[in-house]
Amino acid sequence: MFFHVVRFDFTHLDEQQRQDLERQMFEFLKVPSVVAVRVGPDPYREGFTNMICAIERPEDLPTFRAHPIHDAFGVSIRAANVPPREIIDLETADDASIFSSPKL
Repeated sequence: MFFHVVRFDFTHLDEQQRQDLERQMFEFLKVPSVVAVRVGPDPYREGFTNMICAIERPEDLPTFRAHPIHDAFGVSIRAANVPPREIIDLETADDASIFSSPKL
């Protein structure tokens, strides 16, 4: 399993803008190699949102990054002047069974 983790600084956005961008993150579930998406507030930094995107294999990351849904999200983030604060990629020995909720 491969995890793509991104922290976004949404401190300058209003609540509706933040919610719209967070909802858009769940569109990644439509990318074939994406197993799960988790989105939530950073408990230590007010106004920051963290996203974890679980991808089947590390080899799938370039395809994920080139996917039109990822491109559309990038356009939205740039339009809102929100650069990613931090990006961390992590490979583990886990498989998709670690996620209890089905892919939407």
